[in-house]
Amino acid sequence: MKNVLLTTTALVVLAGAAAADVGFSGDAKVKYNDMTGFGYSANLDLEYTAALNHGITATLTWGIKIFGDDFNAADNDNWTKVADAFPTLVLTDGTYTFTFGGVDLASDHYSDVSGMAVGAGDRDGAAILRLDGAVAGYFDASVSYVAEDYTEGGDSTVDEEDIAVGVSGTFGQFSFGLGYETDNTSAAAGNAFIGANVGATFGGITVDLAYATAGANSIGVSLGYEISSAISVGAYYAQNSAADDKFGVSLDYTSGPLTVGVAYKDGTGAVTGNATIDVTYDLGGGIMTYAGYNQADGGYVGVEYDLGSDAMVWASFSEFGDAGDPEFDEGITIGVSASF
Repeated sequence: MKNVLLTTTALVVLAGAAAADVGFSGDAKVKYNDMTGFGYSANLDLEYTAALNHGITATLTWGIKIFGDDFNAADNDNWTKVADAFPTLVLTDGTYTFTFGGVDLASDHYSDVSGMAVGAGDRDGAAILRLDGAVAGYFDASVSYVAEDYTEGGDSTVDEEDIAVGVSGTFGQFSFGLGYETDNTSAAAGNAFIGANVGATFGGITVDLAYATAGANSIGVSLGYEISSAISVGAYYAQNSAADDKFGVSLDYTSGPLTVGVAYKDGTGAVTGNATIDVTYDLGGGIMTYAGYNQADGGYVGVEYDLGSDAMVWASFSEFGDAGDPEFDEGITIGVSASF
């Protein structure tokens, strides 16, 4: 009943609008993998936008997705359909924005550093109320309230109220972010989260420092330096009170159609450290090639061909899942996708 009432309320708000646009967007993918068989996924999103009085614009969105693997299974019924548990309603006048539905917590004003064990919470699938606005023209501030958590299927599972606030801003080459949550899901129950970060850019050097606490503490620092338009390097270090300290270094090189990324992260994978390399080369004519290797999982190769009109076909071989930036599947895969 709660879902029905919330949906009805959103529709009433939009009723009678002077001007409205209704649009559909989505994507579909079909693939064959030698380990899992046929797989498929499809997403459909509905968006309704209306101009209300007093310069307010309202947007209502709702989505559904279908996905599955092993399409040739004996029962021929290995698929899942997931609909958003509720629509997302956004009301804005350009300065202040009110949102109900699938939106991030207000603590997202805080930005962490790689390797930090303590982070801001996540409420994917939750009903969230959020208000965003500018303060004195210098700061962006937000407050959010988690009304109730849901499973992907839309059934209420846990009543877990959570208030979060966040503030961020930029002053010349300096920036900052603050986040607070009354109950943080990434730590033991009942621990509030507090996070703060500052950053600065001097020439081609970028420095970020972050601190977070939610029962345990994490401190992180990262450095980035753009040596030239083709070469950039980076490094980070995180000290964690309740987990191992982490550090990493990276180097990225771009020259014409060639992009190479090399990185080393301590304490990840099946070995003490994990070195990785990822290479992308644009052959032209809509053909992109990919190759890479990481010490913990193995290597991968893949090719994508742009068919035009937001359609693509690809083939890949990988020794692990989510390989490279295209996130190729483990095994040999051939697939086709399209979006609209």
